[in-house]
Amino acid sequence: MSHLFEYTGNPFVDAGISALTKWCDKKTPQELTEADVKKALPEIATLFSQKAWIKTFYTTFSNGVMVQPSNKGKEREKWLAFISELAKELQPLSDHGSCVACGCREAIRIRKEKRGLLRSEVPMTSGSLNYYSYASSGADYCGTCAIAIQVSPLVLYRSGGKMILVHSSSEKAMRLWAKMTINEVRSQISLENYTGCFTENYTNPQNALFQIAKKLIQDKEDWANDPVAIRIYHFTNYGQGAELSYYDLPARIFHFLNEVQHSEELSDWRNIVRHRYRY
Repeated sequence: MSHLFEYTGNPFVDAGISALTKWCDKKTPQELTEADVKKALPEIATLFSQKAWIKTFYTTFSNGVMVQPSNKGKEREKWLAFISELAKELQPLSDHGSCVACGCREAIRIRKEKRGLLRSEVPMTSGSLNYYSYASSGADYCGTCAIAIQVSPLVLYRSGGKMILVHSSSEKAMRLWAKMTINEVRSQISLENYTGCFTENYTNPQNALFQIAKKLIQDKEDWANDPVAIRIYHFTNYGQGAELSYYDLPARIFHFLNEVQHSEELSDWRNIVRHRYRY
C-alpha cells in the first residue's frame, strides 16, 4: 500500500479521515497526501484556536493542549506544535503494524514517558496502568491515525453538553456528513453567535440521529443501492466524568425513511412524527 489513509472501522479515526478528506477537497481518503495534511494542519489550528472551538475541547480532549490553563492565549501555537510532532510520524499503510486502529503501522510512544495516547489525546481512552494489554500505559495508535483523531471535532455534532460522532458503514454517508458539517462551520464563522462545532440544538441524541439521517436523505445522493447503517456515539470526555452511549439506525430503517421522503405519503408521515413528538 502506498497511501496514508483508508477507513479503519475505528469511529474517531474514520471521523478524522472524512474531515481531512473534505477539508483538502479530495474525493476519497486514498487521495490524501502528506503535503495535503501538512498544509491543512495550520489552517485547522487557526479554526480550533477560536474561543467557540476551545469550549469543544473540554468535552473531547480532557486536559489536552487546547484547554490547559498554562496554554491560555497560546492555544494555536501549542496545538500546532503537538500536531506537528505527530506529523513527523506520517507514514503510508503497510501490511502489518501494532496500531489498534489501522493495524498497518507501528504505534507511537509519546515523549519521555514512552507511553501510548491518553484521554487528553484520544477521547474515551483511559490512562491507567494495566488497563491495556501487556500493562502498557495509554492506547496504541500510530501517528497518522492520531492526527485523524485530533481533527475529528470538525465533523462532530454538539448535543446539549455532549458531542455526537457519526459513524456509518457507507463511505458515501461519511463523505457527505463531513461535507455538511465542515461547510456549516465555515459558513457561520463570521456570525456573532458562532458556536464552533456544528449544532442544531438537539439535546435528545435519538432525535438528533433521525435529524442526521434526514439531512443525508434530503441531499440529492442516490441511496437506493447503498446499505447505509448509521451509529452515533453520544459522549463527553470531560475530566470529571466521561460518559458514552450509542444509538443505531439500521439500514432497513434508513431506506424506509428514504422511500418515505420521496413518496406521495410524505405529508402523512410527517403528521405521524408530529403526533409522536407531541404525545
